[in-house]
Amino acid sequence: EAGLIPCIGSFPELEEWVAEAGIAKAALPTALHFDTGMNRLGFGTLEKLDMERLENRLETLEIKLVMSHLACADVEGHPLNAVQLERFRAVAARFPKARKSLANSAGVLLGGEYCFDLVRLAARLGHRRRPRRLRRSRRTRRRTRFDGPSDRRCH
Repeated sequence: EAGLIPCIGSFPELEEWVAEAGIAKAALPTALHFDTGMNRLGFGTLEKLDMERLENRLETLEIKLVMSHLACADVEGHPLNAVQLERFRAVAARFPKARKSLANSAGVLLGGEYCFDLVRLAARLGHRRRPRRLRRSRRTRRRTRFDGPSDRRCH
């Protein structure tokens, strides 16, 4: 009813959602979360067998979004940012119809190549842990503006 979709980041979550798709007899909308270097949550990107295992389970799902988190976006010039960007591009290429999301609030400041289709601006919107670069940046102060239809849903 609300138009929400789950963000799946592990095989147990995936198996549960695939089972729901079987019950519904429909391809259920799904977001996939990949770990590209944060070492916290998400499917791994480097294990070829896991990628094959994942792709074999996706035929009953409609992949709407592929996402990851940047581990060091608030550290300008950190080498892991470029590594994660390349890992994410490789994963995202496997899902050409899905929207892509890599950048968080600090990631937006790394440049357009990190932004893809969707950015997540929690820190810029008042999240308690704002990256230092955002706290000090005049470019981001008092200039946040959101335009769009009021009935627009986030997918």
